[in-house]
Amino acid sequence: MRVPKKIAELVSILQEKHAKDILVLQLSRMATFTNYFIICTGESIPQVKAIAEEVFNKL
Repeated sequence: MRVPKKIAELVSILQEKHAKDILVLQLSRMATFTNYFIICTGESIPQVKAIAEEVFNKL
């Protein structure tokens, strides 16, 4: 499966911030509101906030 550039960018950002359990779900055949859904975890509230801020600022 070929991953779109934006999805690859997002995964790279998550990896830079040391997100854990990164999961990319392709939903294009199951949902009309999105093609992809990305889930990850962090080890602390500050880390999760930093991940969210980085994603928001870079995308």
